[in-house]
Amino acid sequence: MAAEKVFITLCAIFIALVLLTGQSYALEALELQKLKATNKCPGCDLSGGDLSNLNLAGADLTFALLTNANLSNTNLSNANLSRTDLTDANLSRANLTQANLNRANLSDTDLTDAILTDAILADAILDDTLLGGAIWIDSKKCKKNSKGKCKK
Repeated sequence: MAAEKVFITLCAIFIALVLLTGQSYALEALELQKLKATNKCPGCDLSGGDLSNLNLAGADLTFALLTNANLSNTNLSNANLSRTDLTDANLSRANLTQANLNRANLSDTDLTDAILTDAILADAILDDTLLGGAIWIDSKKCKKNSKGKCKK
C-alpha cells in the first residue's frame, strides 16, 4: 500500500512538471509571436529560442532574456537591446548596426562576423565574447582570434 502511494505521488509530480514545461514553451511561443507581430517585446523571456534569420530591425527588446538564443543572421539594426541578457547567445553574422547594447550582458556570446558599426556598447559585458571577423563599432574588422575585446 505504501509503495502504491509513493508511485501515485511520483506520477503526480511528473505530470505537474510536464504541464509546467509545456506552459513555459507556450509562453515562449506567445512572446515570439508578439515580437514578430509588433517588433516589441521588452522583458520577454526568449531564452533558448530560435530567432535566426529574422528581420528585427528597430525592435525593442530592452530587459529581454535571450540566453542561449539563436540570433544568427538576424537583422537587429537600430534595435534596442539595452540591459538585455544575451549570455551564451549565437549572434554570428547578425547585423547590429546602430543597435543599443548599453549594459547588455554579452558574456560567452558568439559575435563572429557580426556587424556592430555605430552600435552603443556602453557598460556592456563582453567577457569571453567571440569577436573574430566582426565589424567593430568603428567599422574596423576584428582579428580572427578576438575574444572579449576587438583586436584589430
